[in-house]
Amino acid sequence: MKEINNGFEVQQLENGKGVQKRLEKKLQRVIESAWPVETDQLIVKITGDGTMMGSRLHITNFGFCVITDKWSSEDMILAITQMPEKYDCIKEAMKDVVHDTLHLKSVTVRGKVFSLKYVICADLKFTNIILGLGACNSDYCCAWCKTKKCDFYDVYKTLDENEEKALACTTEEIETLSKKKSKKYEN
Repeated sequence: MKEINNGFEVQQLENGKGVQKRLEKKLQRVIESAWPVETDQLIVKITGDGTMMGSRLHITNFGFCVITDKWSSEDMILAITQMPEKYDCIKEAMKDVVHDTLHLKSVTVRGKVFSLKYVICADLKFTNIILGLGACNSDYCCAWCKTKKCDFYDVYKTLDENEEKALACTTEEIETLSKKKSKKYEN
């Protein structure tokens, strides 16, 4: 038990407390345990979600797994925090994960270099929070399109290719919207 506890760094965060591990060392351990790995490109799936333990304890956790075309690792814990699933809390708790994903483009195990590609897998609430978008009940609640909430009901509506492209969000639009107080796309 002491060995497991020593692997985590307990931190007092501004909005709560938590434990976390750095991504690079965990990745190296996962790759080492799956050796030999035939490919040199790995997909790292970052996950996160919040929950309530009992009626008062907010927990938000972050994890990852490694995926190739031939195998995938177990889900591994990166951080567990005692804080609610809110933007300011997640921003603080994820700063090391964000730093690692921005700066860690490859990892070396047994002399072999593996390039890394990151993807995020989360529910809509968590996705909107990490993108800085509005709540799931806001007028523009989808992280991928500019469809207004009141237009979601029409499941039989068909769009031509140009209409589909016009409704799709670009990363620039998501970034701009995340910085605005009013979470609305400008037409």
